[in-house]
Amino acid sequence: MTIKKKQNSFIVASAAAFPLFFSSFSANAANLDALRQLGEQVFWDKISNPPRMACVTCHDPRAGWTGPHSQTNLTQVAITGANPHTIGNRKPPSNAYASFTPLFEEGVIGPPSGVRGGAFWDGRAKGDIPDGSTADPNKIGDEVFAETADPAGLKTAYGQYRGPTAVQALGPFVNPVEQNKADRAGVCRHVQKAQYAPLFEQAWTIPITCDDAHVDVNYKRIAVAIAAFQDSGKVNSFSSRRDQALANDPDKKFPLDGLTEQENLGHDLFYTVKIGGNIISGPAPNGKGANCVVCHNSGRSPFGPNPSDGAEPNQLYTDFSYHNIGTPPNPAIGQFNPTNPDDGLSDTTNDPAHRGFWKTPTLRGVDTRPNPSFVKAYAHNGFFKSLKGIVNFYNTSATVCPPELGVDTEEKALANKCWPAAEHPENTTRGGPILGNLELTSEEEDAIVAYMKTFSDTEIPKKPKPFTPARNR
Repeated sequence: MTIKKKQNSFIVASAAAFPLFFSSFSANAANLDALRQLGEQVFWDKISNPPRMACVTCHDPRAGWTGPHSQTNLTQVAITGANPHTIGNRKPPSNAYASFTPLFEEGVIGPPSGVRGGAFWDGRAKGDIPDGSTADPNKIGDEVFAETADPAGLKTAYGQYRGPTAVQALGPFVNPVEQNKADRAGVCRHVQKAQYAPLFEQAWTIPITCDDAHVDVNYKRIAVAIAAFQDSGKVNSFSSRRDQALANDPDKKFPLDGLTEQENLGHDLFYTVKIGGNIISGPAPNGKGANCVVCHNSGRSPFGPNPSDGAEPNQLYTDFSYHNIGTPPNPAIGQFNPTNPDDGLSDTTNDPAHRGFWKTPTLRGVDTRPNPSFVKAYAHNGFFKSLKGIVNFYNTSATVCPPELGVDTEEKALANKCWPAAEHPENTTRGGPILGNLELTSEEEDAIVAYMKTFSDTEIPKKPKPFTPARNR
């Protein structure tokens, strides 16, 4: 299947699965299989100082491509760096389906932030692609195709992978609180010496070199390979129960025959917009609506003449935009500072009006976990530990706890039937017409949770076998 995706497209098609082994090498042809395999090998390789951390350390497919340690999710949330004395300050976002993220764009009509796209919780990996080559270390232009055997051919085949996910991949290797490699040259030399180094030449038509003249461009080429892997069917398999039920349903419309009555009810609540007592769109079961579709939707606007009903085969459950839902502070997260809260999007835009705005995460894989007792963390700071808890927050968070109660965890909030004040109360939608007072019953919350659990992919990739050139001939 051919990948059908524009870098700025808002409605996208599925990424295609790729073969296990790449085709025979041609010095004058791009080799997408080799590029993706290179990215996959790097993704799982512990390229860090000390060598104890890889991309998969924070983005494990068994946990929905996010943090794989239950105790960490329950406590500090942020992942300890390769240097065990360091720690980040945010929950690792899922990297599954991240390749569909559009370029960072401000001034968008519709979202309250007016911003859409970019990678990371705050969008700082904008992914803007220069028209030509660039020496900017945080942008990837045509320089990655220069000096190859087929610059035009490689640009045609690989050009789309230079967006936000590739720019994001430039960061963690050299971040002192993540993989902690001293510089880009160290990463380049690691790949140059790796058993899978021949994949670089297979993909780029030239061997990897790490001299001063080439280290930066080859570091960027490694990032492009990681992005190509993240755009593959191994990461974006569209294999969830919801996907299977939709594909097998005779009329391809909800309610789906392959989902339970509870799950279909959850869908109807998820896709109903109810504001100020008025139904704006959706099936409105029992006159209720949860407004989830307002943000967790990559299809047609719920406020338009033909709103999304969630039946798009490649629905991503994110609008790629930024919202301030009034998430409470999480005192347990790494680097927490009550006097200097994490500002989110405003760190990228330098706009104080964007404080507390965070990128809408995809809900695909939102319940993927290695075992039923595994604890996941939700939201940028991991305050929420259960889908039931975060759905209840959307339903009831207009009820704020008195400070003297000392409510500072999801568990205490649910027990006291109130929520801590927002970390950034300015410009929040919490308590407004969209969320905070939805008047859903506990059974209706459970239905929404049941529906979201159908978003977990059934195909979970494992660590690739070590690269063996003879096997790939």
